[in-house]
Amino acid sequence: MKTPLLIIPMVVSTVAHANLPDEINYEPYKVQYERLSADVDVITSNLEGAEGRLQDAYNREAQITSSIQNIQDENVRLINTIDNLIAERQNLTVQANDLTRIVNDLESQIQRAQGRRDQLENRMRSEQRRLTPYERRVERVTRDLVQANREVDVANREFRSAKERRERVASELQNLENSITRLESTLQQQEQQLSNIENQISQAEGRIGNLQRNVQTAESAKEREVNKLNSLKAEQATLQSELDALIAQHGGGRVARRHPDVRAKAAELGAKRGEVRTQEQAVTNANRTLSQAQTALQNGRNTVANLRRSQQSLPGQIQSTRSSIQSTRQNIRSKRQELSNARDRAEEKKAIADAKRAEARRLAQEKRASEEELARESQDLERIIANLDRVNERVRNIGEDLRRNSDALNGTLARLDRIDRDLPELRRNVADNRRDLNRLDTDLITTQNQIVTLNEDVNQLRSQQTTAVVARDRKYQEYVSRLDYYNEKLSEAQTLGASQTDVALSLGQNDSNQYVANRSDQLGAQIGVSLAQAQASYWSSVRAEIKGYNDGYATGYSSQADQTRGQQEGEAAGRTAAIDYANTTLKPQFFNEIFAAKLESQNLSFTPLASATDIEMETIETQVKELSDILANVSPVSASEIKQSLEINTNLDSQVVTFKSNLEEVVAQKQSTGVARNVYQAPTNIPYTNFDCSNVYKNIAEFKAACEAEFFDVFDSKYKAEYYATFEAQYNNMYETRVEAVREANIEALYNAGYTQAYPVAEASGISDGKAEIYRQAYAQAYDSGYEAQIPAATNAARGEANQEVNSYIANNATLTLKNSSIQATDLMGGSQAKVNLELKNISPKDLSRPVVVRITNSRNTRFAQREFLIQNAPGNRTINFDDIAFQIEPTATSGQPISVSGEVILNGGLYNARRVERFTVNATTAVNPAISSNLNFDSTPQVVTTFRNRTILHTFGINVRPDVESLRDGYTINISALPDSAEYIVLKSTSIRTGALTRGQTKNVSFNYTLWLAGRGKNVRLKLDYVYQGKTIKSEIVTMVPH
Repeated sequence: MKTPLLIIPMVVSTVAHANLPDEINYEPYKVQYERLSADVDVITSNLEGAEGRLQDAYNREAQITSSIQNIQDENVRLINTIDNLIAERQNLTVQANDLTRIVNDLESQIQRAQGRRDQLENRMRSEQRRLTPYERRVERVTRDLVQANREVDVANREFRSAKERRERVASELQNLENSITRLESTLQQQEQQLSNIENQISQAEGRIGNLQRNVQTAESAKEREVNKLNSLKAEQATLQSELDALIAQHGGGRVARRHPDVRAKAAELGAKRGEVRTQEQAVTNANRTLSQAQTALQNGRNTVANLRRSQQSLPGQIQSTRSSIQSTRQNIRSKRQELSNARDRAEEKKAIADAKRAEARRLAQEKRASEEELARESQDLERIIANLDRVNERVRNIGEDLRRNSDALNGTLARLDRIDRDLPELRRNVADNRRDLNRLDTDLITTQNQIVTLNEDVNQLRSQQTTAVVARDRKYQEYVSRLDYYNEKLSEAQTLGASQTDVALSLGQNDSNQYVANRSDQLGAQIGVSLAQAQASYWSSVRAEIKGYNDGYATGYSSQADQTRGQQEGEAAGRTAAIDYANTTLKPQFFNEIFAAKLESQNLSFTPLASATDIEMETIETQVKELSDILANVSPVSASEIKQSLEINTNLDSQVVTFKSNLEEVVAQKQSTGVARNVYQAPTNIPYTNFDCSNVYKNIAEFKAACEAEFFDVFDSKYKAEYYATFEAQYNNMYETRVEAVREANIEALYNAGYTQAYPVAEASGISDGKAEIYRQAYAQAYDSGYEAQIPAATNAARGEANQEVNSYIANNATLTLKNSSIQATDLMGGSQAKVNLELKNISPKDLSRPVVVRITNSRNTRFAQREFLIQNAPGNRTINFDDIAFQIEPTATSGQPISVSGEVILNGGLYNARRVERFTVNATTAVNPAISSNLNFDSTPQVVTTFRNRTILHTFGINVRPDVESLRDGYTINISALPDSAEYIVLKSTSIRTGALTRGQTKNVSFNYTLWLAGRGKNVRLKLDYVYQGKTIKSEIVTMVPH
């Protein structure tokens, strides 16, 4: 039965319940109910223990019964097994005699077939010796053809390089001619712009006059509106004083504010405030109009200043363009001569490549003729190999039959030994099981007696439990009826207290009205002052920076002394730069060109000592936050003014950023403070009213206490909720009104003070930048003129010095250059080892003193243990061959796949370069890849003789082979031999087998037969297997057996 949810009152203690009337005094009945419940729990626990013990006894009875049945079944199975093994032993004895006779006959057959195979192998080796001269001729022609193909590749690369150089020079010449066209168009545009600029300046100055008149008109309008506003504010102040006097005259407070005279005066003051707000808007509009006129005037002046700066700089730009045109024309003449030389070299390389290709075709024809002759002479060998394959197949088949019958005989004998060992063990198990059955019968009788006793105990405890549960449930009903009636009267008392709290709503509303007025006035005044200060500081600093900087820039730009100084210093610097350029840029270029010609190499590149660092221009993107500011007598700065301020660099920049940040913080603070929940403070003193709790049930004290507690809780909740709701509804409007009033009263004076302080700072920066700009323009124009005048002589001097330095460098430093590269290998099978050979020449009389690095940069179908190598020795005026670059051909590569290795030789770069790099690429084609997988099938602990009659056993050593990479027409030859320390223990019936042709992935099974001597028992007998393809051992493995 589910126990119902009880509501237990916690207002008074258990002792107090003793004074309650019986119909609601539930506590004594609860105690009696709990005592009876404890009695039921004890009986139930005893019953559950007895039932558990009874179930355990039943489980033991079932377990013993099951064990008896299992042992009886096991005995029946063991007796049947014994009978079957006796019958099987008789059959196996007959089978062993038959298999012995078959094995002897197969051994005779295999000996005859192996004799025929030995004759064919002798004839095959003789024929292979006769064909050796033909095969060598094919190999020689193949090597010559590979070398010819490499020379064709080299000639083709040289032709392509010459052709690419010709095309590159032609493209550069076309680019120079296009540059001439662009430069002439630019010069025409610059001259046209210079001729029109004076007229543009005159028109802009005319517009400035009109804009100045607009500013004067706007200033007059603003002055009239401000005077009118001041007059209205004076009238408002008079009315406010009169209202305050009337309120004081009628006693002050709320009562005085309801007097008819006070209300009339307050209405007159409200109307006057409306007039003031309307006039304040008019002043704001006048300010906006004046600001727009001033901005337009400033923009016009900026336009004139920009046009005058362009008028000063255009002559220098025109002169620079003309110089570029002259320099480009000189480059075109030089490039045309270079193009003619490149065309001649391309034709020369093409003729060489054609000759190399003709030689390669001739060798290819000779190779095909040699291969055809070898094929004709190899026909007898192929017939011998075919016969040998057939004999090997017969040996394999007989060996397979012999292995199968030997295995069957060995298995039969082993089974007989096993049966003889198993029969005594099975008979012992039957006897053990019969003893276990006697012991289990005794345990079963004891357990069944215990079950009878436990059943009697369980029935007695179930009767006791039923009686106890009936008594407990009767007492529970008496307890619950009194508890429910008590809770009903308690709820009525709490409802009585809550019904007397409605007055809290009106009290909370009245008290909150006064609080919201005080709170909004206090916070609005604080934020209004802060907002006025932040806006005035930011707006005044922006406008002062723009106006002061532009005025100062115009003054500085007109400085004649700075212009003269720039012209003098610019010309001297231009001549010095021309000499420096010739020595630091042109002379290293001349050195590299002369040095490359001495090396006679077309496939190299230079790495400079240090690369120039590009100047990175950081683009600063400034996002201007849009602030929702209320307009006052001073208008906010426009987006155009903010952009101008950001583009000007003065000592005010950090100050402007700070002021902008301050304004954003104040606006955020204003918005946050304008939210009622952020500034609300809950009341701490609650004005509770009188209440009456005398009508509770039978005037019981604890019901009175519950009524009073409910009254205070509900009154407190209603009062605070109404207090906050009233505050939230009125706060924001009253706060915003107070903020704007205080801001308007303070901003104009703060703005004027900030502007006066910031203007001189911006003006000083403008003067400095104006002087610097006129100096820079004069300097740049004079610099270009001086540079162009000096550069021809400096170039000629640098070329002569570079020629002398090249000769001196080669005479005193080992100077290597790459002449040729090739692949060296005995064969090109997958997995084989090979080398790259580099031929290098030292054109200096000095020996190499510092190692030269060779680095492999790219490869195909190869594996390198390392990719960097060092050339340590190179005598002066000698050619060397460097062949230490070893690699492995990719083990999985099939025949006919390309082998390619590319690399670079890193050499000393001369006087002006950190290094010089010469590159190489060598190519070849892979030969047949005979990679093999093998799987051995043999007995690692073979038996020397049979246990039945002690006959010598013929064993089979099986091998499964498979070509991993590609098909093999000739297949493998597999040789088997005993190592010297094992030869006296084993007799091999054959020592060599050919697999015949195999396709990729095809598994071929071959086998060798052998017998063992008794002396080998317990010894390690070791055999070696060699897998041979076309006379080359591609894999070897050693296996160990331990005979017994």
